[in-house]
Amino acid sequence: LLLFRKELPPAVLESLCFSPHLEIQRQALRRRILMPDELLGWAEQGCEEIQCLVAGDVNLPEELQELLARHPSETVRQALAGNPSLKAAAVTLLLHDTAPVLAALASNPFLPEPLLALLAQLNIPEINAILAERPGLAETVIQHLVRLGDETLLYRLALRGNVPEKLTPDQLDALIRHRLPTLRRLAAAFPRLHKNQQLRLARDPSPTVRKTLAANPGLHSDAKLLIERPDDMRR
Repeated sequence: LLLFRKELPPAVLESLCFSPHLEIQRQALRRRILMPDELLGWAEQGCEEIQCLVAGDVNLPEELQELLARHPSETVRQALAGNPSLKAAAVTLLLHDTAPVLAALASNPFLPEPLLALLAQLNIPEINAILAERPGLAETVIQHLVRLGDETLLYRLALRGNVPEKLTPDQLDALIRHRLPTLRRLAAAFPRLHKNQQLRLARDPSPTVRKTLAANPGLHSDAKLLIERPDDMRR
Protein backbone atom coordinates (compact mmCIF):
# COMPACT_ATOMS: atom_id res chain seq x y z
CA LEU A 1 0.00 0.00 0.00
CA LEU A 2 2.86 2.35 0.75
CA LEU A 3 4.35 1.74 -2.67
CA PHE A 4 1.12 2.91 -4.31
CA ARG A 5 1.86 6.41 -2.99
CA LYS A 6 3.39 8.80 -5.52
CA GLU A 7 5.75 10.24 -2.91
CA LEU A 8 7.41 8.55 0.02
CA PRO A 9 9.83 9.94 2.60
CA PRO A 10 13.40 8.79 1.82
CA ALA A 11 13.66 6.90 5.10
CA VAL A 12 10.47 4.92 4.36
CA LEU A 13 11.60 4.06 0.84
CA GLU A 14 15.01 2.97 2.15
CA SER A 15 13.33 0.75 4.73
CA LEU A 16 11.16 -0.86 2.04
CA CYS A 17 14.30 -1.65 0.05
CA PHE A 18 15.25 -4.07 2.85
CA SER A 19 11.86 -5.77 3.00
CA PRO A 20 12.01 -9.58 3.38
CA HIS A 21 9.45 -9.76 0.56
CA LEU A 22 11.22 -9.82 -2.79
CA GLU A 23 8.51 -8.05 -4.81
CA ILE A 24 8.34 -5.16 -2.33
CA GLN A 25 12.11 -4.94 -2.31
CA ARG A 26 12.23 -4.91 -6.12
CA GLN A 27 9.59 -2.18 -6.45
CA ALA A 28 11.23 -0.03 -3.79
CA LEU A 29 14.65 -0.31 -5.40
CA ARG A 30 13.20 0.73 -8.77
CA ARG A 31 11.86 3.92 -7.20
CA ARG A 32 15.07 4.82 -5.41
CA ILE A 33 18.11 6.44 -7.01
CA LEU A 34 20.90 4.31 -5.60
CA MET A 35 24.29 5.73 -4.73
CA PRO A 36 27.43 3.89 -5.95
CA ASP A 37 28.11 2.30 -2.55
CA GLU A 38 24.51 1.08 -2.39
CA LEU A 39 24.77 -0.34 -5.91
CA LEU A 40 27.94 -2.15 -4.86
CA GLY A 41 26.26 -3.57 -1.77
CA TRP A 42 23.27 -4.91 -3.69
CA ALA A 43 25.50 -6.22 -6.48
CA GLU A 44 27.51 -8.24 -3.99
CA GLN A 45 24.88 -9.28 -1.43
CA GLY A 46 21.49 -9.13 -3.14
CA CYS A 47 19.71 -12.18 -4.52
CA GLU A 48 20.03 -12.90 -8.24
CA GLU A 49 16.85 -10.98 -9.14
CA ILE A 50 18.06 -7.88 -7.31
CA GLN A 51 21.50 -8.21 -8.87
CA CYS A 52 19.79 -8.25 -12.30
CA LEU A 53 17.96 -5.05 -11.35
CA VAL A 54 21.25 -3.44 -10.30
CA ALA A 55 22.94 -4.65 -13.51
CA GLY A 56 20.39 -2.74 -15.57
CA ASP A 57 20.63 0.49 -13.54
CA VAL A 58 21.39 3.43 -15.83
CA ASN A 59 23.62 4.99 -13.14
CA LEU A 60 25.77 1.89 -12.70
CA PRO A 61 29.44 3.04 -12.43
CA GLU A 62 31.95 1.64 -14.88
CA GLU A 63 33.88 -0.31 -12.24
CA LEU A 64 30.67 -2.04 -11.13
CA GLN A 65 29.83 -2.83 -14.74
CA GLU A 66 33.16 -4.63 -15.03
CA LEU A 67 32.49 -6.43 -11.75
CA LEU A 68 29.09 -7.67 -12.95
CA ALA A 69 30.49 -8.57 -16.38
CA ARG A 70 32.44 -11.28 -14.48
CA HIS A 71 29.44 -12.38 -12.43
CA PRO A 72 28.99 -16.19 -12.32
CA SER A 73 25.28 -15.90 -13.22
CA GLU A 74 24.52 -15.75 -16.95
CA THR A 75 21.17 -14.11 -16.11
CA VAL A 76 22.92 -11.22 -14.33
CA ARG A 77 25.39 -10.76 -17.18
CA GLN A 78 22.50 -10.81 -19.63
CA ALA A 79 20.76 -8.04 -17.67
CA LEU A 80 24.00 -6.06 -17.73
CA ALA A 81 24.27 -6.48 -21.51
CA GLY A 82 20.99 -4.59 -21.89
CA ASN A 83 22.09 -1.66 -19.71
CA PRO A 84 21.54 1.61 -21.64
CA SER A 85 24.74 3.16 -20.26
CA LEU A 86 27.02 0.19 -20.89
CA LYS A 87 30.69 1.16 -21.27
CA ALA A 88 33.28 -0.24 -23.65
CA ALA A 89 35.28 -2.02 -20.92
CA ALA A 90 32.26 -4.09 -19.87
CA VAL A 91 31.34 -4.81 -23.49
CA THR A 92 34.86 -6.09 -24.15
CA LEU A 93 34.44 -8.60 -21.32
CA LEU A 94 30.97 -9.63 -22.49
CA LEU A 95 32.15 -10.24 -26.05
CA HIS A 96 33.56 -13.56 -24.87
CA ASP A 97 30.30 -14.59 -23.21
CA THR A 98 27.49 -17.01 -24.04
CA ALA A 99 25.01 -16.72 -26.92
CA PRO A 100 22.15 -15.27 -24.76
CA VAL A 101 24.45 -12.55 -23.39
CA LEU A 102 25.73 -11.68 -26.87
CA ALA A 103 22.14 -11.57 -28.12
CA ALA A 104 21.25 -9.10 -25.34
CA LEU A 105 24.23 -6.97 -26.36
CA ALA A 106 23.20 -6.99 -30.01
CA SER A 107 19.64 -6.02 -29.02
CA ASN A 108 20.74 -3.13 -26.77
CA PRO A 109 19.38 -0.05 -28.60
CA PHE A 110 21.87 2.26 -26.89
CA LEU A 111 25.05 0.44 -27.90
CA PRO A 112 27.23 2.86 -29.95
CA GLU A 113 28.54 2.10 -33.45
CA PRO A 114 32.13 1.06 -32.51
CA LEU A 115 30.79 -1.55 -30.07
CA LEU A 116 28.26 -2.83 -32.61
CA ALA A 117 31.13 -3.20 -35.08
CA LEU A 118 32.99 -5.36 -32.56
CA LEU A 119 29.94 -7.58 -32.26
CA ALA A 120 29.65 -7.90 -36.05
CA GLN A 121 33.30 -8.93 -36.29
CA LEU A 122 32.56 -12.02 -34.21
CA ASN A 123 30.80 -13.39 -37.34
CA ILE A 124 28.21 -15.34 -35.38
CA PRO A 125 25.17 -15.88 -37.66
CA GLU A 126 22.58 -15.47 -34.90
CA ILE A 127 24.15 -12.21 -33.71
CA ASN A 128 24.49 -10.86 -37.25
CA ALA A 129 20.79 -11.56 -37.79
CA ILE A 130 19.92 -9.43 -34.75
CA LEU A 131 22.24 -6.63 -35.87
CA ALA A 132 20.78 -6.58 -39.39
CA GLU A 133 17.34 -5.87 -37.96
CA ARG A 134 18.41 -2.82 -35.98
CA PRO A 135 16.88 0.33 -37.52
CA GLY A 136 19.33 3.08 -38.44
CA LEU A 137 22.30 0.74 -38.52
CA ALA A 138 25.67 2.42 -39.04
CA GLU A 139 27.25 2.09 -42.49
CA THR A 140 30.37 0.37 -41.13
CA VAL A 141 28.23 -2.43 -39.69
CA ILE A 142 26.04 -2.60 -42.83
CA GLN A 143 29.13 -2.99 -45.03
CA HIS A 144 30.48 -5.78 -42.85
CA LEU A 145 27.18 -7.65 -43.11
CA VAL A 146 26.95 -7.09 -46.87
CA ARG A 147 30.46 -8.48 -47.39
CA LEU A 148 29.35 -11.77 -45.86
CA GLY A 149 27.18 -12.36 -48.94
CA ASP A 150 24.33 -13.88 -46.93
CA GLU A 151 20.94 -13.30 -48.60
CA THR A 152 19.14 -13.71 -45.28
CA LEU A 153 21.12 -10.80 -43.83
CA LEU A 154 20.41 -8.70 -46.91
CA TYR A 155 16.72 -9.46 -46.53
CA ARG A 156 16.76 -8.36 -42.87
CA LEU A 157 18.67 -5.19 -43.77
CA ALA A 158 16.06 -4.39 -46.42
CA LEU A 159 13.16 -4.92 -44.03
CA ARG A 160 14.60 -2.35 -41.63
CA GLY A 161 15.53 0.17 -44.33
CA ASN A 162 19.28 -0.31 -43.84
CA VAL A 163 20.44 0.60 -47.36
CA PRO A 164 24.17 0.12 -48.11
CA GLU A 165 25.98 3.16 -49.46
CA LYS A 166 28.37 0.92 -51.39
CA LEU A 167 27.60 -2.13 -53.53
CA THR A 168 29.74 -3.78 -56.19
CA PRO A 169 28.24 -3.89 -59.71
CA ASP A 170 27.72 -7.65 -59.34
CA GLN A 171 25.97 -7.25 -55.99
CA LEU A 172 23.69 -4.54 -57.36
CA ASP A 173 22.87 -6.51 -60.51
CA ALA A 174 22.02 -9.58 -58.42
CA LEU A 175 19.65 -7.52 -56.26
CA ILE A 176 17.94 -5.93 -59.27
CA ARG A 177 17.30 -9.38 -60.78
CA HIS A 178 16.42 -11.11 -57.52
CA ARG A 179 13.19 -13.11 -57.30
CA LEU A 180 12.25 -11.53 -53.96
CA PRO A 181 10.65 -8.05 -54.13
CA THR A 182 12.10 -7.09 -50.74
CA LEU A 183 15.64 -7.49 -52.07
CA ARG A 184 14.75 -5.64 -55.29
CA ARG A 185 13.52 -2.86 -53.00
CA LEU A 186 17.00 -2.73 -51.50
CA ALA A 187 18.38 -2.14 -55.00
CA ALA A 188 15.69 0.47 -55.74
CA ALA A 189 16.78 2.47 -52.68
CA PHE A 190 20.47 2.40 -53.64
CA PRO A 191 21.57 6.04 -54.13
CA ARG A 192 23.80 5.53 -57.20
CA LEU A 193 21.70 3.64 -59.71
CA HIS A 194 22.44 4.11 -63.43
CA LYS A 195 19.61 5.24 -65.70
CA ASN A 196 19.17 1.80 -67.29
CA GLN A 197 19.01 0.18 -63.88
CA GLN A 198 16.37 2.69 -62.82
CA LEU A 199 14.34 2.03 -65.98
CA ARG A 200 14.42 -1.70 -65.31
CA LEU A 201 13.23 -1.20 -61.73
CA ALA A 202 10.59 1.29 -62.89
CA ARG A 203 9.03 -1.63 -64.86
CA ASP A 204 9.19 -3.96 -61.86
CA PRO A 205 5.96 -5.92 -61.32
CA SER A 206 6.01 -5.16 -57.59
CA PRO A 207 4.33 -1.85 -56.58
CA THR A 208 6.51 -1.66 -53.47
CA VAL A 209 9.68 -1.78 -55.58
CA ARG A 210 8.39 1.00 -57.85
CA LYS A 211 7.33 3.05 -54.83
CA THR A 212 10.79 2.67 -53.28
CA LEU A 213 12.41 3.73 -56.54
CA ALA A 214 10.09 6.77 -56.76
CA ALA A 215 11.46 7.95 -53.39
CA ASN A 216 15.09 7.61 -54.55
CA PRO A 217 16.63 11.12 -54.54
CA GLY A 218 18.73 10.27 -57.63
CA LEU A 219 15.72 9.27 -59.74
CA HIS A 220 16.09 10.08 -63.45
CA SER A 221 13.21 11.95 -65.11
CA ASP A 222 12.58 9.10 -67.61
CA ALA A 223 12.30 6.57 -64.80
CA LYS A 224 9.99 8.92 -62.91
CA LEU A 225 7.74 9.27 -65.96
CA LEU A 226 7.71 5.50 -66.45
CA ILE A 227 6.57 5.02 -62.85
CA GLU A 228 3.89 7.72 -63.04
CA ARG A 229 2.61 7.03 -66.57
CA PRO A 230 3.57 3.48 -67.59
CA ASP A 231 0.99 3.27 -70.39
CA ASP A 232 2.25 6.45 -72.07
CA MET A 233 5.83 5.21 -71.96
CA ARG A 234 4.84 1.91 -73.60
CA ARG A 235 3.22 3.78 -76.46
